[in-house]
Amino acid sequence: MAMLGATHALFPHLRPWIRKFYAISYYDAATGLYSKGPDDLYLVFFWIVLFTFLRSTVLDYVFVPLARMGGITTRKGVVRFSEQAWLVVYYGAFWGVGLVSSESCVWSSSKQKLTRSVGHASINCTTVRTGSTCGSCGPTGR
Repeated sequence: MAMLGATHALFPHLRPWIRKFYAISYYDAATGLYSKGPDDLYLVFFWIVLFTFLRSTVLDYVFVPLARMGGITTRKGVVRFSEQAWLVVYYGAFWGVGLVSSESCVWSSSKQKLTRSVGHASINCTTVRTGSTCGSCGPTGR
């Protein structure tokens, strides 16, 4: 990820390719919506790598020392504690995000509104940013 950021900062001519890893592609200026396409796989790959790195870092530098301070001495016990602690943090955080998103969503008031929007191939910037207004979205998808 540091290499991706450094490449973006140091080589301006490569920015159109690097942007695919962290920004939404396929903006349609006529409708103001984003469509789907094969370049979306770059963004998915970026988030997979980011969450894998985050998980590994938190396990190794937060939960393993915490387990050792708590008196867990066996390797199996430390690994089990670390994995279980990660799941509590991960599910707790994303449950909270999902709860806030579902409450602020227009669809939460009616099943008809929910099913009416199923199958749309394009989404707007507000949907992409999980319910928050994002003034920075535009033709570049930033």
